[in-house]
Amino acid sequence: MRVEHLQTILVNVPLRTEQRTSFGGRMAMTQCLVRATTDSGQTGWGEASGGAGGWAPACQAIIEAMKDRVVGRSPEALAAMREELFEVRYWKNAGRLAHMAFGAVETALLDLRARGLGVPLWRLLGEKIRGEVDFFGFLDRTLGLEELVEQALDIERQGFGTLYLKVGLDEQSDLECVARIRAAIRPETGLRLDANGAWTPEQAIRMIGRLAEYAIEFVEQPTPLSDLPALASVRRAVAVPICANEVAWYPEEWQEVLRQDAADVVCVNVAWCGGPTQVMRVAQMARARGVRFVRHTIDIGINDLATLHVLATIPEVMDGNQIMGAHLGDDVVEGGPLLPRGGKLRVPDGPGLGMAVSEAKVEELHERFLKDGNATGYREARRDERS
Repeated sequence: MRVEHLQTILVNVPLRTEQRTSFGGRMAMTQCLVRATTDSGQTGWGEASGGAGGWAPACQAIIEAMKDRVVGRSPEALAAMREELFEVRYWKNAGRLAHMAFGAVETALLDLRARGLGVPLWRLLGEKIRGEVDFFGFLDRTLGLEELVEQALDIERQGFGTLYLKVGLDEQSDLECVARIRAAIRPETGLRLDANGAWTPEQAIRMIGRLAEYAIEFVEQPTPLSDLPALASVRRAVAVPICANEVAWYPEEWQEVLRQDAADVVCVNVAWCGGPTQVMRVAQMARARGVRFVRHTIDIGINDLATLHVLATIPEVMDGNQIMGAHLGDDVVEGGPLLPRGGKLRVPDGPGLGMAVSEAKVEELHERFLKDGNATGYREARRDERS
């Protein structure tokens, strides 16, 4: 089996409602899909995230530049391809987007390999430890306070054991939201906060100190995304567990997070990390340090499926992982966005990713990209508007 074609496709996926964070808000996502086709006609799929900065077209260009090390070779040569690209051709110097771009290729090739063997992708990664994965319920900061509290209760009634709230928008509003939600929900329901890097270290220490009384499970990325020492300093100063996310993408960056003891939890994105095998590397590093592991996403169904297979094999993965399904107005997988029932999704047992990608839906969402252009993700927000 040889890869005969490697095609990149940009798609625009609408969101049901505006997603509000400390960065601003967004109503659509542009993703870069990878379709790998073999000489026998087998197809595998991968996905690179457009993210908050509208990176998908850049990922497309990188994948096109990498294509000659992939086409004409067996999917089983995946490790050699990575070595040749990142070490021999020095793509390791091209930054985070190079890792994400090749991660989409890796997912497509793993999908191909597993489909060719007639086994689910998780069998290529390790032992299946769990048959279903637990996810958290998103709370919508575009809602008024009373509506937000009602949403929290509704999500809890649906069976979700963990709720997730964006903070870093406004200090007083953040405190009011957290206090009201915690008072309304059950004591055993987990409540997580994500500041998306909005706070200075001093502000983070002050705010987390005030929020500690509300039984916060952890605070995700409280400090600026480019300042790892700041994150480590906050972790040393507060009692609430700290979760690292945007401060690191691929394994070498996560290794430094762990070396600096900057997190109690690592929140890892399969796309940003460089694909399923690279997520497994980070999970092993975290396990060695006694650090917990949870999934992050700004992805659609292809990476959702890939992540289910990865999380099926990681012993220390926490409950309350992240999935975008409830936000998505559409998706490329058959049946539409993946929506956890009772907070959970089953790990697929079908070949490869375990679910089909709709060629018709890919074409429709590609046409949407051609019509609307690149969705750059978030409106630009000045720091003084977020303080």
